[in-house]
Amino acid sequence: MKRRLRALVVEDDSRIRRLVEDILEPTATVESAGDADEALRIFIAAPRQRFDLVIVDCLLPIPGGGVAPRGVELIGRLHERYPTLPIIAITGAPDADALIVAAFRGGARDLLRKPFGVEDLRASVARVTLQPHRRGAPPRTREAIARVLTFLAEHTNQHVSLGALAQLAAMSRSHLSRTFRHTVGVPLRVYVRNLRLEHAQKILAGSPASSLTDVALDAGFYDLPHFDKAFRERYGVSPSEFLRRRALAQHDPRRRRARRTA
Repeated sequence: MKRRLRALVVEDDSRIRRLVEDILEPTATVESAGDADEALRIFIAAPRQRFDLVIVDCLLPIPGGGVAPRGVELIGRLHERYPTLPIIAITGAPDADALIVAAFRGGARDLLRKPFGVEDLRASVARVTLQPHRRGAPPRTREAIARVLTFLAEHTNQHVSLGALAQLAAMSRSHLSRTFRHTVGVPLRVYVRNLRLEHAQKILAGSPASSLTDVALDAGFYDLPHFDKAFRERYGVSPSEFLRRRALAQHDPRRRRARRTA
């Protein structure tokens, strides 16, 4: 009989903790912590590493109120002590590029953006836990991948060749492709596509009157049909339907009442 996974979820939102517990419950025993200090106490109290997986929100509460990148710091500390421990970072921050780079640099093997779906989480867990041959990447490799991630975040709307990225990472193109997938958890081309789609989604949300063709080009896509197809595959709706639903939500009287009472 296959042993159940032992997972720790570090997240201050109790609803997300319950969601993760419900999703993982069939195959995992889940413990939770509401902040970084509580998570560290759990690990310190353990006589040995007792978890097969940790899921950490990049932004966690700090004393006196507010949030800070305590989750990113926690990822680094846990990875330093347990380099083979799979860690999934999660974030709902609107401008999360720097957080993403820091999380991967610290030792995260995968990252999910909120709100994530059931299948998104299951696929992420499978990527980082069902491959026993994986080990934490050497520091030099993590630094090289972090340089690539930083460069991609700063040049989202530009077409960058694999050769240029390989030169930046000081690797061959084939080695970069393999290493990127092993370290980040998704193929390089998929990561770039998703980065561009997230950029496009921000443009649509901030400038809903923009031409869809302009949005596609600004986000680094060759043309509108390519952008439309990728957007549908990623988000389940077309860009125009995304705008329509967003406009309806903003004009929902219940939403306006909630804003007034917030």
